[in-house]
Amino acid sequence: MAPADASSLPPYGQQRAQPPVQMPVAVPVQPNAFMLMIHWLWDSFTHPSRLQRIPSWWPIVPIALNALVIASTTYAMLSHQYRSMSNLTQGINSFFSDIESSYSVATSIPVTQLFKTAVLMLVLEYAVILMTYAGIRIMGDTSVTFSALHQEIGQKLTTLLAPNLMALVSALIGLNALAIFLLTVSMLFILVLPAARLAVASNHRKLDRTWMWGLTTLLAGVAIAVIVLILIIGGAAEAIGSLF
Repeated sequence: MAPADASSLPPYGQQRAQPPVQMPVAVPVQPNAFMLMIHWLWDSFTHPSRLQRIPSWWPIVPIALNALVIASTTYAMLSHQYRSMSNLTQGINSFFSDIESSYSVATSIPVTQLFKTAVLMLVLEYAVILMTYAGIRIMGDTSVTFSALHQEIGQKLTTLLAPNLMALVSALIGLNALAIFLLTVSMLFILVLPAARLAVASNHRKLDRTWMWGLTTLLAGVAIAVIVLILIIGGAAEAIGSLF
């Protein structure tokens, strides 16, 4: 299990102090902050369990990227479906051209829906982090800070960029079945994160850790399920309302 806190580690990308030498040596050039973050993203993708000492806002990047890619994939799939619906509607209208009707179906989904979906996904991801943190505190483990857990889960979510990008490409070329499968795998990974993290959390309560894990996982799961239902119902209602 990775350490819960990386504050004792040297800053990511910083060279360790070298022993004094007699001959003059060139001062190593440190990469800029942007390149350091790119290198950290790659390190997080290849070694998601290896924590580094990084700025506290860096984990927001993979979390936000996943939300944006998932929203873009959903938008691409829905756009294909509504384009097909529009073609069907136009065909029916042309067949019954003698029937006048003021009813029409939107030919495209507003781009604002993409950003709204991205925000909803971002809310879901942070709900997972908050529920996990609450579960750890319920088990009595005060050694894990929210910042450390934020980084830990952010690094693990970096690995989801691969299947999510594959899902986006699949949706863009019309392979909706493959895109849905990849998105389902990605969502399942996100939703089981609290249970997986709580399984290795330290239990400082009198109740057996198996019972504590079960109770905290159940509470986190119920809370996340309620949030998911609210997001789905609210998002679906708004999407339907924007089409007509």
